[in-house]
Amino acid sequence: LFPMHSRYIQCKNCHKTCIRNFNFCPHCGQTIKDELTISVLFYNTISNYFSFDARFFKSFLPLIFKPGNIPKEFIKGKRMLYLHPAQYYLFVSLIFFFLFSFKTRELNHSFEDAIHKKFITKRNKKEFDSIFRENNKKEINTTETIPAIDFSKVDSLLDKEIDENKKEINEINFSLKRLDSLIATNSSEDQIFRTLGIKSDNSPIQKKVYLQLLKLYKRKASGILQSFFDIIPFAFFLMLPIFALFLKVFYWKYGRFSHHLVFSFYYFSFLFLVFNFNLTANYLYEVPDWIDVLILLSTFFYLVFGIKKCYNQDFFKSVFKCGVILFLFSLVILPLTLTIMLTTSFFFYN
Repeated sequence: LFPMHSRYIQCKNCHKTCIRNFNFCPHCGQTIKDELTISVLFYNTISNYFSFDARFFKSFLPLIFKPGNIPKEFIKGKRMLYLHPAQYYLFVSLIFFFLFSFKTRELNHSFEDAIHKKFITKRNKKEFDSIFRENNKKEINTTETIPAIDFSKVDSLLDKEIDENKKEINEINFSLKRLDSLIATNSSEDQIFRTLGIKSDNSPIQKKVYLQLLKLYKRKASGILQSFFDIIPFAFFLMLPIFALFLKVFYWKYGRFSHHLVFSFYYFSFLFLVFNFNLTANYLYEVPDWIDVLILLSTFFYLVFGIKKCYNQDFFKSVFKCGVILFLFSLVILPLTLTIMLTTSFFFYN
């Protein structure tokens, strides 16, 4: 150990000597005078796990009010002043999905209540048949001013149609009653499938579909919507590099794919910031729909000005290319992503 009057001090982390007046150790980078207070402990936890430091605030205002400026500066090499694009995206998306989780609970409960009411409210078949017959007769009686119609033949045809509908309804109700009885007796899945007439030589995909449908029926679709919501973060993360690929196609002379990926990370970060603001505003006060539409349109113009700044292109060319990119993205990528999300949520519903 060095005496107190020495100009050298030993780093507590790497145990190497350094000048006492230094704020950081030149060997490992740790703070020389690292007093472990509550504020220091809290700051380290946030910065380590959420990449939350001063660069977040230095990046916030330019990201909002100077579209395309941060990705352009980051690509040029100014990478210590602003928060890394991937870190920014992960941080703001984490906040969004935390806030969105409260909304998903409300939507999930509303969906389950609607499904539950649909299952438990069964109309009496006799009442259904009588209403069906009465309504059809009323429609026919509106033509009673025409004497040429033989209503006895019309009634016979109507009775035949009603009998066919009754037969179909009875078959469905009988199958559901039989399924309910099998579930109530804790029958195995194989036994349920055999009783319902599902063949054992079906393909694995068909068996999986039957199994998932049985789960949905048993649980009255409880949790299926939450299963869909759980996939949304992965869907956004999947769409981000695809969006960068679209930029690469339209701006193939403007650098490598990694450069377009930087722009995509910052643009998606801006989208999540807008979503966070909109969610918070709607929690505090119900925002009118026309304001939500304006906020959605602002993301398009932000993209236009961001591309104009980052790629040094004419305004009208930027508008045209952004319109084509978003059109193709919404026409191909969004429906494909939605289909994958629905399929995944169904097959992995548990």
